[in-house]
Amino acid sequence: MTDEPRKIIPIDDYRRGTPEPPPQGPFDEDDEVELPEEHDADLFDDGLDDDMTAFGQAERPQPGLWERVGDVHPGFTYGLVLLILVAFATELLTATVRGGDLWTGQSVPSPFVAAGAAAWGPFAAGEWWRLLSCVLLHANALHVGSNLLALAVLGGVAERAYGHARFLVLFTVAGAFGSLSSLAHQASLASAGQGLNLGSIGASGAVFGVGAAVVVAAVRMHGLLPAWRVRALIGATLPLLLSSFAAGFARPGTDNAAHAGGALAGLVLGLALPFSPKLTQGPPEPALKRGIWGAAGLLAISALVACGVVAFERSLHL
Repeated sequence: MTDEPRKIIPIDDYRRGTPEPPPQGPFDEDDEVELPEEHDADLFDDGLDDDMTAFGQAERPQPGLWERVGDVHPGFTYGLVLLILVAFATELLTATVRGGDLWTGQSVPSPFVAAGAAAWGPFAAGEWWRLLSCVLLHANALHVGSNLLALAVLGGVAERAYGHARFLVLFTVAGAFGSLSSLAHQASLASAGQGLNLGSIGASGAVFGVGAAVVVAAVRMHGLLPAWRVRALIGATLPLLLSSFAAGFARPGTDNAAHAGGALAGLVLGLALPFSPKLTQGPPEPALKRGIWGAAGLLAISALVACGVVAFERSLHL
């Protein structure tokens, strides 16, 4: 026996032969070191070369929509939902008839509705506030619930994509164009001798405009977002709008003229309005531009609230 200690040699070294150590000596980090021919680059015995230098640098995936603007709180979307709920509660409190089918009935019999609906006769006589007050009013719980659910979903996307102030402009202008389309349709029916209806109410014209702007935004986001995310956003929004529009022809009393007018306005605004800098990950907007858009958003929400207040004040005298 010898005094030399025993050495434990891994069994893999017997199978493939013990590789020679790399040459020793001073060298810089940038110097290339040649490994012996018997060096085994297959560290995991999977038949692949595990030398990481054989692979290119991994490409960073494109950030998704929520990774860009997910931290933006859609506060004005929820504010509009609350405003419409307050208006509906006011309808119920001022209703002239208690009871009935609140959930799916034709309309709440309230003087607030009578004073604020988009009706061609009173509007042509000078009652201008009806252009926007009708957006705040709804016929029943099903009507207001379906519109507010769609607004909460679509509005959250639009507000994050376009920014707070531009979203308020989008909602208000789409609602106004929806009302104008409804009034024009009523005027055409009146000129054809089919009489005047009692008016149109609901935020669906504005919601259609917001939804149309979301579809346009998804198309414009091509290149900003992964292609599959763009397709998913369009696939979730466009069928909802088309199916709702088609269903309007099957439900008596549905104002598809307002839907079409609001959607058309949303398409145009969706193309014209700039995206939020957070979405494009560009530099912040100049202070002057932010101020202009902030003033436009304030003007839009002020006009909406003012028209609702005027309609309520007029309803007190009916």
